[in-house]
Amino acid sequence: MLLEKLVCLCYAVAYSDDRIHPQELDAVKVAMKTFCKKADRPYEPDKLNKVWKRLQVNNSSAADAFKEFTQYYQQHELEISQQLKPEMAKLAATIAASFAGNNKSELTLLSQLYFLMHKE
Repeated sequence: MLLEKLVCLCYAVAYSDDRIHPQELDAVKVAMKTFCKKADRPYEPDKLNKVWKRLQVNNSSAADAFKEFTQYYQQHELEISQQLKPEMAKLAATIAASFAGNNKSELTLLSQLYFLMHKE
């Protein structure tokens, strides 16, 4: 379930400026594959694509997708290893930087992610 919710995070970052650029979509695929390898989890593109398509078909906003990720994260935070949290942040940062660097919307979302993961 974590990987499916990470797709929500990826979608939120890519769609934060209300448009998904081809470079961002390519970055999502590469970053998810890299994350799966580092997390020692199977990379299942068909399963991940279903989540992405669901978000698109439902016209989910970046805020909606980030909220879905956030709710999952808050409910399962203790199950997510400390080693995976920086990898999740790298995943989001990679996608944000993939098209013309980081814009204000992406930086805002990345800072929200940072505070989510570092709350005391």
